[in-house]
Amino acid sequence: AEASAITVLGKKYNLPNCLSFNDNFRFWNPSTFKNEITNLIYINDEPGDDVKELFADIEKIGIIRNSLAREYGLGVYLCQKPTRSFNAFWEEIVKERAK
Repeated sequence: AEASAITVLGKKYNLPNCLSFNDNFRFWNPSTFKNEITNLIYINDEPGDDVKELFADIEKIGIIRNSLAREYGLGVYLCQKPTRSFNAFWEEIVKERAK
């Protein structure tokens, strides 16, 4: 739901493309990126181990507070200072999912 909302509404606010492995959204994800990804907004109950390994600086910047939202209560995290190439990580994930 977040990925779809950002994709549709984000155009109005000039937001970057959104990535998600949830449901069928993964079919619209790019396989590579033109520029190196250095910042990531991550929405979940807490950052997963993969995110913790990829970014040295992870800050909780918000919580989804709309009680009608399916994602109510999830954290919004700003991930910065990659410890390795996010783009290389992404390409590995895409290859794994293609198998």
